[in-house]
Amino acid sequence: LVQSTWLFLGFVVGLFALVGGLELAHPAMVVVAFLGLLVPAVAWGTFLNSLLLFSRDSGLLYTVFQEPMEFFSGARIPLFAMPTWAQLVGVMLPLTTSLVVLRGSLLEARALGDMWPELLLLAALCTILLLASAWLLRVGENRARRTGSLVLF
Repeated sequence: LVQSTWLFLGFVVGLFALVGGLELAHPAMVVVAFLGLLVPAVAWGTFLNSLLLFSRDSGLLYTVFQEPMEFFSGARIPLFAMPTWAQLVGVMLPLTTSLVVLRGSLLEARALGDMWPELLLLAALCTILLLASAWLLRVGENRARRTGSLVLF
């Protein structure tokens, strides 16, 4: 995650110089924003990797899960501009709430106390993803032991 974002960090620094910086309620909100991005990314990556135990074609699974998540999260099209059913799908994805936390903490100067519903939802989504990942890993490893070699997975 850190290695992949160095160019993005360069653009962000340039953008902050252009617009005049961040609007923070407190300097510690940078940590909240970082954790609001890192923890869901790790939970989502863990979930996707646990699914890979069931398939050797990771490209297919990545396309099936990653692209819809990016579309329905509001990263490309604002969530409020989507139909109600798409908004409901978006709320169930961790990237949606992660973006809300990032915007609130870095751009809207919201305090930690103002963002507790979003942080609670994000924690719940990450917990669900990690529990599902643990279950999928257990099932996938047992299946690999029965049907083939663990070296292939």
